[in-house]
Amino acid sequence: MSELSVYLDFRTRPGEPPTAADYDDGVRLVQAAERLGFAHVWTTEQHGVDDGYLPAQLPMLAALARETSTIRLGTAVILLPLTHPRRVLEEACVVDVLSHGRLTLGLGAGNYPNEFRIFGADPAGRRQAMDDGVAFIKAGLSGGVLPDGSPVNVPPVQRPVPLVLGGLLRGPADRAAR
Repeated sequence: MSELSVYLDFRTRPGEPPTAADYDDGVRLVQAAERLGFAHVWTTEQHGVDDGYLPAQLPMLAALARETSTIRLGTAVILLPLTHPRRVLEEACVVDVLSHGRLTLGLGAGNYPNEFRIFGADPAGRRQAMDDGVAFIKAGLSGGVLPDGSPVNVPPVQRPVPLVLGGLLRGPADRAAR
């Protein structure tokens, strides 16, 4: 059986930021996809560009969670080395609760040097950041004890939230297989 998905970056017009009306159109598109039986909506992110590319996937998925009821919501992918894994985990858990358990969390290491520069992250350390971050997030998504010893404020509905890892090279493929 085939499943159809919608993949959105919320860019509307080259060189112009999106407006509230553009985001409203994106919400309506996802609602229509849900009515047509699409299985998933996937968002993506990019930072430091002037073309309106979505920079914040989990807030967008939280909005979509409140405007839909059956379509699964997924990140494709959150650039984990650019943020703290607790932030990703906690926001993901809130989206999972808001969506009544429809989140799939996709994580990736990132590839664009400019994104690492603007976030003050070291691209040479992205492999370790991914390994450490994935371990942290997996513990929280399954209800386990977190490596920092503190609890998850809002536990997810799903135990665990489905986790997918993305990448284009051998290292990320090996990480995903592990």
